[in-house]
Amino acid sequence: MSNNIDKSKKKDKKSVILLILILIFAAVFVYSGIRLGKILYNYAHNAKVQREVKDMFFTDASDTADEPGETEESSKVITDENLPVNNEGAGGVRKPKLPHYDFTKLLELNPDVQGWLLIPVAEVNHPVVQSYNNDVYLHMNIYGDIEYAGTMFMDWRSEWGESRNCVIYGHSMADGSMMGKLRRLLSQENADQNPVFWYIMPDAVYECQIFSTYRTTVFEDYLRLDFESDEDFLNYVEEMRSLSEAVFPDVEITAEDKILTLSTCNYSENYETGRQALYAKIVKVE
Repeated sequence: MSNNIDKSKKKDKKSVILLILILIFAAVFVYSGIRLGKILYNYAHNAKVQREVKDMFFTDASDTADEPGETEESSKVITDENLPVNNEGAGGVRKPKLPHYDFTKLLELNPDVQGWLLIPVAEVNHPVVQSYNNDVYLHMNIYGDIEYAGTMFMDWRSEWGESRNCVIYGHSMADGSMMGKLRRLLSQENADQNPVFWYIMPDAVYECQIFSTYRTTVFEDYLRLDFESDEDFLNYVEEMRSLSEAVFPDVEITAEDKILTLSTCNYSENYETGRQALYAKIVKVE
């Protein structure tokens, strides 16, 4: 009789443990589903915001019908699938073939808009903002709403046209958005075929001639904004060039030049501290 009671107790105990395990697994499954749903929603919402912003910036034919020199082809809305083809400008500087664009709506929406970054090979085609510190747009979109992908932003200490080194930051999203495909330029083949990108401002377009890109961590001195002398600046340029994972041999930099640095996460080095840096010489397109 007692043996039957003991067996019954053991069976009940096993049933309770099994039930607890099922509840735990169910809770984990539900939690994971909610997390995955939130991540997918964030990706979709960020994509929607970026489409809306592009529609504001790159105007269509109906908006530019009265503009001299505008054609149906040049007035098409630009997308990541319809990126510009280069042509040769004055002095060998490559000027992108862009549809008509206008900063007016973007600046009305958000006066922190500073420019527009265009890197065709990395599918970077986004506005750049600048605020009073580097935390404001880390997880805030151009509308001022919370957005994990944030907005590409220029370091608050950088002054375009004055600073020897201006720095732009952007997230590297798992779906490849924002600066998630900047890693393509670590490949020598891609670097050879895409040695330049562009930074567009309300009053000018700048060609950015890449001279280095490599993977690093936040513990390395890869972001310098101030230099003690011309020699210090040029030594820094050569140090960054020597670390590059792809070779860019045709970019000569003097003490009079200014450079642009792009900084994004690189999860292959370390999920929390890994970074990819890209450096380019800034040349105004005439």
